[in-house]
Amino acid sequence: IVWLNMRAFSLLILALGAVASHPLFHSDKEYVFEYRGQILNGIPELSNQFAGLTIQSEVILQAKDPQTFKLALKNVRSSKFNEELRGSTHSEHFSNWRKLRTPDTQQVPSEFESILESPIEVQMVNGEIQNIQVSQNEPEWSVNFKKSLVSLMKVQVPSNQQDLAQNVLRPLSTSGLPSTWKVMEQGIDGKCENTYQVMEVPEYMLQEYAPELVEHEKCQGNKILQVIKSRDVNKCTERSSFQFNQPGKFFCSTGNCGSMWQRSSMTKYIACGTESSSNGMEIIAIYNQGELHQSLQAYRTENVVTGVMQYLKIKEIKSSLSHLQQIQSPRTVEDLFYEYSFMGQQKPKDAHERQSLLQNMPLTADRVKNTIVSDSESILSKISPNALKQRIVEIVNQVVKDLQTVEQFEKKHVANQVLTMTKLFSLLSTEQMKSLYQEVKQQGSNEVEKEMARQLIVEVAVLTGTNPAIMFVKDLIQSEEMSPVRMGVTLAMLPHYIRTPTVKLLNEIFELIKSPVVTKHQVLKMNSQLAFATLLNKACIDRNRYTRFPIFVYGEFCNSESSEVINKYIPFFANQLHSAQSESEKISSVLTLGAIGHKSVLSILLPYIEGKSQTSPVVQRMAIYSLNAIAHEQRDILLPVFSSLVHNPSEERNVRIAALAMMLNMEPSMVHFQRLATSTWFEKDIEFQKFVYSTLKSLSTIEVQNQPSYNTPLFRNSVKARMVLPIAKPIAGFLTSTLNHFTAEWLKDLEIGYHIHGAYSMTSNMKQVYGKLEYFLEQLKFSPIEFCFHTQGTGQLIEKIKKAIGSQSDDVIHPEWEKIVSALNLQLDESEVPMSTGIWTRLFDDVQFTTGFESRDIEPMVQYVKDIISRPETLKQQVCGRKQLNLVKVNNWAPTEVMIPSDMGLPIVLEFHMPSVWTVKGDIDVQCSESMPSVSMNLLTKTSSAMTGYIGTVCPFTKEVVAAGIHEHSTFNYPVKVSGRMEMGKVKLSFTETNELKSSSNPVDIWTYSIKPFTVMKPVAYVDATPLVNHQNAKMIKSNAQMKNKKIELYQSLGFDLQFHVQTEQDIVDFKSVMDRFALYKYNPINAALFSWTKTAVTADGYPSIRYHSMKLEYNPQRSSTKQIEIDLDMTFAHQRENEHPKQLMLSSANSQSLQLQSHNLQASNQQHQKLQQALQKLDINSGIGFTTRLNIKLVGGSPKSYNFVMTAGHGQKGMEQKWNLHLENQQAFSICMDGSMTLPLLPYMKHQEQGQSATFHYKNTIGFGNTCQEHKINIDGRSSMSQNQQMREQESQISQQISQIDGEIRQLNNQIQNTQSTETVVIQKKLEFQVQKRNELSQQLISLQNTLDEVKLHITYSPMPEYIKKYTRMFEAGINAILMPYITGFERTSRTHGEINVDLKFQPQYNTVNMVLQSEQGTMRYHNIRMPENLQKILPFVASEYNTEQLILSLQGDELYPKCRIGNGVVQSFSKKTYSYQLDDCYHILSADSRREMTHSVMGKTVNGKQHVKSFVLGSKMELKPTSQQEIEIEIDGQRINLNKNERKEIQSQNGKVTYRVHRTSNNIVVVETPYNRISTDGDVIEIESTRSVVQGQLKGLCGTVGGDKRENILTAQACLAQSSQAAALTYRYKDQSCSTLNQQLQHIKDKQTSCEKTQIVRSQVSQLLKRKSGECSQMKHTMIHQTGRLCISQIPVVQCGGGCAPKSVIMKSVPFTCIPSDRKRVIKLYEEKVRRGDILPELRNMDKSFSSNMHVPVSCAHPGLLI
Repeated sequence: IVWLNMRAFSLLILALGAVASHPLFHSDKEYVFEYRGQILNGIPELSNQFAGLTIQSEVILQAKDPQTFKLALKNVRSSKFNEELRGSTHSEHFSNWRKLRTPDTQQVPSEFESILESPIEVQMVNGEIQNIQVSQNEPEWSVNFKKSLVSLMKVQVPSNQQDLAQNVLRPLSTSGLPSTWKVMEQGIDGKCENTYQVMEVPEYMLQEYAPELVEHEKCQGNKILQVIKSRDVNKCTERSSFQFNQPGKFFCSTGNCGSMWQRSSMTKYIACGTESSSNGMEIIAIYNQGELHQSLQAYRTENVVTGVMQYLKIKEIKSSLSHLQQIQSPRTVEDLFYEYSFMGQQKPKDAHERQSLLQNMPLTADRVKNTIVSDSESILSKISPNALKQRIVEIVNQVVKDLQTVEQFEKKHVANQVLTMTKLFSLLSTEQMKSLYQEVKQQGSNEVEKEMARQLIVEVAVLTGTNPAIMFVKDLIQSEEMSPVRMGVTLAMLPHYIRTPTVKLLNEIFELIKSPVVTKHQVLKMNSQLAFATLLNKACIDRNRYTRFPIFVYGEFCNSESSEVINKYIPFFANQLHSAQSESEKISSVLTLGAIGHKSVLSILLPYIEGKSQTSPVVQRMAIYSLNAIAHEQRDILLPVFSSLVHNPSEERNVRIAALAMMLNMEPSMVHFQRLATSTWFEKDIEFQKFVYSTLKSLSTIEVQNQPSYNTPLFRNSVKARMVLPIAKPIAGFLTSTLNHFTAEWLKDLEIGYHIHGAYSMTSNMKQVYGKLEYFLEQLKFSPIEFCFHTQGTGQLIEKIKKAIGSQSDDVIHPEWEKIVSALNLQLDESEVPMSTGIWTRLFDDVQFTTGFESRDIEPMVQYVKDIISRPETLKQQVCGRKQLNLVKVNNWAPTEVMIPSDMGLPIVLEFHMPSVWTVKGDIDVQCSESMPSVSMNLLTKTSSAMTGYIGTVCPFTKEVVAAGIHEHSTFNYPVKVSGRMEMGKVKLSFTETNELKSSSNPVDIWTYSIKPFTVMKPVAYVDATPLVNHQNAKMIKSNAQMKNKKIELYQSLGFDLQFHVQTEQDIVDFKSVMDRFALYKYNPINAALFSWTKTAVTADGYPSIRYHSMKLEYNPQRSSTKQIEIDLDMTFAHQRENEHPKQLMLSSANSQSLQLQSHNLQASNQQHQKLQQALQKLDINSGIGFTTRLNIKLVGGSPKSYNFVMTAGHGQKGMEQKWNLHLENQQAFSICMDGSMTLPLLPYMKHQEQGQSATFHYKNTIGFGNTCQEHKINIDGRSSMSQNQQMREQESQISQQISQIDGEIRQLNNQIQNTQSTETVVIQKKLEFQVQKRNELSQQLISLQNTLDEVKLHITYSPMPEYIKKYTRMFEAGINAILMPYITGFERTSRTHGEINVDLKFQPQYNTVNMVLQSEQGTMRYHNIRMPENLQKILPFVASEYNTEQLILSLQGDELYPKCRIGNGVVQSFSKKTYSYQLDDCYHILSADSRREMTHSVMGKTVNGKQHVKSFVLGSKMELKPTSQQEIEIEIDGQRINLNKNERKEIQSQNGKVTYRVHRTSNNIVVVETPYNRISTDGDVIEIESTRSVVQGQLKGLCGTVGGDKRENILTAQACLAQSSQAAALTYRYKDQSCSTLNQQLQHIKDKQTSCEKTQIVRSQVSQLLKRKSGECSQMKHTMIHQTGRLCISQIPVVQCGGGCAPKSVIMKSVPFTCIPSDRKRVIKLYEEKVRRGDILPELRNMDKSFSSNMHVPVSCAHPGLLI
């Protein structure tokens, strides 16, 4: 066996030698081949229906000499088809397109035959194409076809084997070829890597390899040699494809892309011969197969397939050359690359000349000269501009007509019509577009139609995106043909639609955004500059530009070293930033510079990142965020910068949050994550700690299987976060006040997923919200939306608005408080936090909008509101009357055009678009003639959107598109006429049919959705102006499944003829198929909503399928008896106070300047009032609120109907009992009532209770429903209490004993402080602070233990239930049992009373589980240790509190709802949880006070005889709390004594009527006083103050400090100075009056030392020094790198490069030699990559072999762009 194998190998070597030593094509011989090529387009997984093309001919190859060959065609025949194909027999059904038979060919027309018979001449030396001679008159498609034949016969050996072959067609050397080799080889699609394999084939296998060969054509006993050439499209150094891709980017930027995009090409050469023959091996056949799989929908469905198959079979070999015609008007081509049409210009000889010609074309010229293959010269030369314009006008008129009709809107295909319009529009020059625009403005029979047509042309021009179209749009803007809003939207959309952003075009747009017509509107100026910066980044800097724009055809438009970028654009925007005056202008300039994404912007933005140059925190934060575009690329420089900001505790919180967010985008190392985790233990800013921990927590919880891609920062960050989370300090709650949350989902059955990133900060003056959604569709990633909203200083806005609407002034100051402020020289905060609000949004990665307003914008807004209130007639003039509404908006969110040359030389054209047309037309009529205005809206809203794509080719003979595609279409068509008015306190609405509906005789499709696969053969759109899917030759691809129809009638009983139609080829249509579809989304409705466009049919095994599927909601106005809906809504609100009758609440104006909430007596004559009064009286409450709503619905028409709904609700309190009721009654249909109460326990407040006492809640609720509320009833009695086990846990905790022990230690420490010298006081004070803090924590733990309601018992009784309730109850029980199946521990059948259920829940908080016993009619089911979800564990078991809502929020967010300050035991714990030692004496101290000039509120405290006294001033009112000797606390408000028993609540009005105090004495004798600004609680020993103002207005001052949750903030003195200690600051708030004693010596010494006044300063991070160290010198000598088909190529010599923040002043072209490291040397590549990035000089590279040389633009010198202004 070994001997036989050795012999076979020797024979193969001999055969290979024969191929190498003898020619395949001999000189002076002519080879006649029989050729057949075909290209098919279809969806084989659905059907054998294909659209394609076949070409058959004779190919003549003449070998004139070893280097010159002549090629021509004869007897050309062709066929095109669009039908279902069969195999060799009609009964066969092949899914393999290769085995399908295409229709017979026919002779091509003579005009094309003469073109194809024109020969070409090829010159090759050493296996490389030198030149190709073709006729100047030969069209490009013919040249491309013949080039593909040359490529097909071309066999090239590797460069190191060049001595073996003089050219690729005729090897001459005597040496043998290798059995396998790889070579970079030119082809019609570019220069890519081809792999050759040579093998000997047994004759009996020849039928398999060459089935077309008949018996006499086989080798007849001679050796058979096969050479296989496989092309790797992933490894190409040059490409000739055209591509314009939107949106997002692919994980595989070029070449194949997983299941989403797969292209292959393989060629087989079959040759015969003998070892001794002098003629060597003779080629007998060449076979080529190419295949392209494309997932058009970008999720897992059937792929659209394009197959190419060719063969060349030797027909005859002639010893003499026959006569071929001469090449007429020859021109020279120097490569095999695909050629593009150049009409009316000199045709380029190679790709470089083509790129030069394209980039230098006039901007206003038509697109004929630079279009892709479908714009063939022979087509466009026959279409005059006037004919094009006429066709566009016809389409515009048709679309305008379709948008105004309501019948059969789905069949109008408006979105496709507009898409076709853009194709025609792209062929016009700028002047022709202007002429068309003027013509369209005159179209239409009325002004409405004219305006719609005008808007359509403007929208289409933007969508077209060609250079002439952009110039046309520029002209419209400069002539102010658009409103400022449309200008802004148009400019913002340019980065999305622009196709060829040449430097010329960029300069034109740059001049536009600087023009006065743009800059005179501040918001427009901001957005236009941001749009230009985005465009600059996408065209010149972004790495994705090579796949986004047709750079392979046009060449590179610009790059980061382009002169205009460095010397013109960046200096201009830098100057804009430096000269900006307002904060909004600075933010705009910062965002613009950041959006450019050039490395040089780092040094420009550096002062703003550092916070220098009087930079506000808002601008500083936006400067950090703006670097997102270059963060990852400049990671080595920026990561240390942002890390220093994150870990600098002196920086403002939101600046640190911004820096951390940017760090995460740069994939910080494990060291950074470890540092973040450990920093949480030492972080003094509690809110920032929450942000860090929530970041780590959410990242760590993302499961690996839920990650859409492993090649994202989120994946790598989640791995690191999971490892460091255990060392981070945890925080309670999961909906914290500051949060950063990440989540990810991957739907593997659909191969789609998403990332969601959400963050918010709702504390302090600055509030911000951020959100980003990122889609992953197979191999495509893009972000449909990203937004950020921030606001600060909102209190300033609220105050100004309140004054504007006439609310009572809050600047009333109590004389005593005014005197105290003056005596203490309290520094008021005159400089409030400036008002600043802004929003930024980015759509589909490149459409950005930003707007906002600041303090200077408030005054005009407030003045406008004032004017309206004082002069309402001005508002009437603006609002009243009829206003026409006419809006048309067109989008194409995924404009994608790709052309790839096929192996046949014909183009494979791929297009995918998401066009949408949205229009609102009608009028709004506001009638002000009556006392109350009425509004009438007559609107027609339409939306037509599509996801449409196809793959195909263009038949060169008929100029028809032969393609297969998918069309997904949805429409919304809703005409509505609504009128509304106020009448006698009622809201009256009326919905009537519009005129369009009344005149409609056919059903109206309100909503439709359909998806349809198709094949088509039709003229290109430029010829017939018809969308592919709309053409009569478009054929739907039918699957094997039978078409199914289903119709569901809706709301027939209400007089509406609504029908829901479903038509589908889905295999099975039943409930299981619905669940199968829902299973694709993991049964998650959020997932289904996020991917709503994937609602296709499903196969029998549950996978999505693009077979035909449609749904339609249809309304027939003629068959609907109801013609009008009238709705009357009447609402009444009332409140009841103790010992008062219920009163109605109304918002009314006391005068023309003021709006106030007033109360009136309920009227006995008003039925609604009496119903509300009865409901409140039935509740039997002391105080409460209620409302009643009456809703009358009348259906007017042939069979009128009336429905009356009355809803009455009330809620109130009587003693410790909460009561409520809710009645929704409808006599005609259904009523439901609910009456309930809850008895609250006597809960302690602030203090824990004695052991043995426990809280118990009693709950009762009665639900009645049916025709009346008495028909069916459900009674629920519940009790929630503390179980014996919980009481045992409390006793075992020994917390009470620990608290008692600590109380003793606190007393000792306080005594020591009073009797100790000052040198030892500090140590004792620290001990005291620690003990008090520990006591507070233990007390809270004990209160939680004592109030934990871990036992819940429910007793439910019910009357006989209707069948539908029983049905849903059984379904619910089945679902619950399925979920809780693992926890079932027993079941007992018991004889229970009918209509009774008992539920017993016992929580086990130590295990986070719950036990449940469920007793029902069926028996008793026991569940043990039911695991609670993590987030639910923080809520259950519930901990009772005096304020249960706040307790719930505490459980959710892990912190109190309101900042709390606590003073007692000689220690102050500030609002920010900073603790320091200070003992109040008998002088009042300011504990907390408003520091604004309004001085709205304050709280003061002192200690008298060991008891804490409280005094508060609120809006000119005074409140005092004075402990008495009887252990009581006296309450005095404005000098009036308030008597209050335990567990009693009262509302007290101040004398001036401006303040309502809510006063409460708890069961443990704590007095709680609530004011509009805070809540004050005291028991005489401890004072607690909670700041309850939801919107913080200004800073607070006093011993409690300011709110914000930041322990870093110092307690400032009353004069706003930094104190040497917190005690020194506290002494400045001590108000000395006649009753005060003198300070002791120690405190007096502290006070005397506070002599100077130092202000708070922020210690900035030394960012500039870090940046300078990282970026190095401006000019550097470094090696440069190129990644080439997997290998790393490094320049052998270092070249000049510009450091970070610098750019070339000038450049020169220099030839640079490169040496390459093979792709299989991964470790070596990584080593050298790191060395080059560090800037190491590598002399050893000079000694390596040179792989190639490249002409590069090398800087002569570098400078900062900001210096080039």
